Amino acid sequence: MTRAQAIKDLTSLPNIGSTMAEYLYDMGIESVTEFKDSDPQQVWEQLKQSKTKANICQMHLRALVAAHRGVPISQLENT
Repeated sequence: MTRAQAIKDLTSLPNIGSTMAEYLYDMGIESVTEFKDSDPQQVWEQLKQSKTKANICQMHLRALVAAHRGVPISQLENT
């Protein structure tokens, strides 16, 4: 799968825009399946340690968890 195809695949997830898809791709997550097989908390932790760490906040964790569950962030319970 090319980078462009992977980005398109990842952006099919709720809450995952092109920038986050690029971050995921750069981390080695190249498909929805790979993302679903990952732990969103660990993905978030890796993102915080990456070159993007200045841009990663708690809201990104909520977006990743919601995407992992396949729901919009607005449907994520406040826990």
